[in-house]
Amino acid sequence: MLLLGHSETANVRDLVRGTLALHEDKAGRFHISGPNLFIGPSAALMLGLVLHELATNATKYGALSTAAGRVDLDWSVTGDGEDAEFRLDWRERDGPPVAPPDRKGFGSRLIERGMGGGRVAIDYRVESVSCVVSVPMKSLQSRA
Repeated sequence: MLLLGHSETANVRDLVRGTLALHEDKAGRFHISGPNLFIGPSAALMLGLVLHELATNATKYGALSTAAGRVDLDWSVTGDGEDAEFRLDWRERDGPPVAPPDRKGFGSRLIERGMGGGRVAIDYRVESVSCVVSVPMKSLQSRA
């Protein structure tokens, strides 16, 4: 995903599509939207891991475990300059009833801690799972 025309950066859209392609068993399961945005290699690695874990959980237990289930995924940038923040919204639809896990495994901890310097909120509603990731843009665009 890195180095697709931009040295040392990754396009968020390409990263999302590439990561989720592994979990899309038929067209239309993922509804993806967001601005054209480039992030640094460390952020790309962590975002890829978080997305992979969310998609794996959706495939095993959530919306992607049913024929009608789907995931809406969008991202945006709010604020300007030093206050700019990246926000990613993952929302599962038309899946089975869900409940919070009895214990947090490695994957849950990875999601919650995955985006260093940011916040992750996972909401286990009966009808769906949603996850919101918010990270300062300056930490996403770092080359480290």
